[in-house]
Amino acid sequence: QLGLAGEALDERVGATLERFGLTVWAEHHPIMLGRGLRRLTALAAVFAMGPRVLVLDEPTGGLDRRLTAELMAILRDLTADGHAVVLITHEMTLVAEHAHRVIALRGGVIVADEPPSALFDRADLLAEAGIEAPAVARLARGLWPAGMPPGIATIDAFSDAYVRLRGERR
Repeated sequence: QLGLAGEALDERVGATLERFGLTVWAEHHPIMLGRGLRRLTALAAVFAMGPRVLVLDEPTGGLDRRLTAELMAILRDLTADGHAVVLITHEMTLVAEHAHRVIALRGGVIVADEPPSALFDRADLLAEAGIEAPAVARLARGLWPAGMPPGIATIDAFSDAYVRLRGERR
């Protein structure tokens, strides 16, 4: 469909398999792969077509923790290479850990357009959009009276803030 043949096609397929960590599975029919590897194979097939923008709806569905981490590393590399990646997901921990910007919708209307750390601090907006912040963001928000700063959306950010907070109290 892309007009590729011969060596050009082989190069595109080989580079895509390598980028997605699927080289070892190249000789296997996709039906023989597990659900997560089939999902990764489908994403690789779309990527091989060379889009500048990838719109992925629940891309980690069916992926285990390892494959999710591998996929997110691939997507991070793609954005570093100039690709735009749009994730449509209900996994707010994934959003907190990987998204730079969140556009939250309610009834098809944009109710938020901001970084995850800012969004997860806004309980009123989250309720309006029907979004539940990751547990660590809810815990951090509950600790604001004890000095926990706003903008905590990931475990790493929480750990860093907690260590600083404990150091200030000594």
